[in-house]
Amino acid sequence: MMNIMRNLEPYSKIVVYGNGLIGRKIINELGDKVVGIIDRNVNAINKSNNVYPPNELCNIEYDIVLITVMDTNREHISKYLVEVLNVPADKIIMLKPFTLLERIYIKLNSRFKYYIDTVKTSMIDFLNKLLGYKYLNIGSGFGANQIGWWTGDYQDGFIIDANTKLPFKDDSINFVYSSMFFEHITDEVAYNLLNEIYRVMKKGSVLRIVVPNFSLYIDKYKNNDFNFFYNPNNDNYETWQRFNVPINMESLLISYISQLDNMDIEIVYYPHLENINSTPPRVCYHNRLMLPNYYCGPAPEIDSDDVKNNVLEQSKEEFINWVFNKTLSSKYRRHEFITWHKNQWDYDKFVAITKQIGFSNVEVSDFGNSHIKLDCNIEKPHHKRIGMYFNIIK
Repeated sequence: MMNIMRNLEPYSKIVVYGNGLIGRKIINELGDKVVGIIDRNVNAINKSNNVYPPNELCNIEYDIVLITVMDTNREHISKYLVEVLNVPADKIIMLKPFTLLERIYIKLNSRFKYYIDTVKTSMIDFLNKLLGYKYLNIGSGFGANQIGWWTGDYQDGFIIDANTKLPFKDDSINFVYSSMFFEHITDEVAYNLLNEIYRVMKKGSVLRIVVPNFSLYIDKYKNNDFNFFYNPNNDNYETWQRFNVPINMESLLISYISQLDNMDIEIVYYPHLENINSTPPRVCYHNRLMLPNYYCGPAPEIDSDDVKNNVLEQSKEEFINWVFNKTLSSKYRRHEFITWHKNQWDYDKFVAITKQIGFSNVEVSDFGNSHIKLDCNIEKPHHKRIGMYFNIIK
């Protein structure tokens, strides 16, 4: 540590990249010399405490950027700073682990978490096979395993299409949940999935669905409610700047209705599994922006003036479909797996389709008003202000 401090003595304005265990240790030692802390973790960003996302580095006056990140892709951070954020290479210092204990911690920490989580998942899977599944979570995302719950999502290897068959007996499931998923599938896929859900549900049980409230988004746009859309911790905005997409009301509205990403990447959840040079690149979610050509946002071809005109001249349904079609036709969308929003749902549509299948009733609901108790890992609080909630009863 003393050698590090001596090397930093000539500098009075230091930006520290990384707010982890080692980063915080360095920050405490440097004291007032630290003029900014850069962190990709949106939960760590707090401008009142001098913690900023990487794209705000250009607003900080500094002598050097000290990289304290020690994960497997730390060498790529320097390249990212130079090639994407235009930081002069001679203003970057990369910290090396300075004790044997820290070197061991850095090497083993990610692997330790990985093996602990793997054991935990295996135990849950074993108990579920032994005791059986009572609940389903459709489109749950990666790693949503809980005792009694079956999770179906492409991130876990379960592809849902027009021919999907759920691996359960008739009338065997007590409750089904799906949040922010049905907008990603076509009517054909949805109809087949709802038929399968109906088949496996017990009589009187509930299918709870949460979907985006596109109508609300359009109302917020017309009321010029910038704060509803703008999230200062959204690091995707950095990629918008790379592709000359303005951060204005029009772009924000489109991104809420249907945004796209342009690269086939594999999201991993443990730093030791990252490999930016693999095909496709394997990165932790917060490191995806280190890929120089990565983009996630509204289709760049969509013109703000067209949005202004169409949102006023078209019905809400027509406008939303226009956005879907623009996204579908964008040359920037990736082709390997199509994940953008492509379908709009409301009460009337759910009633029409579920009635054909045989469901008895559709209730308009709200956040937390479910027929069973759901923890925040399932019913996510941040969906409360942007979602519509429905309880569909067999």
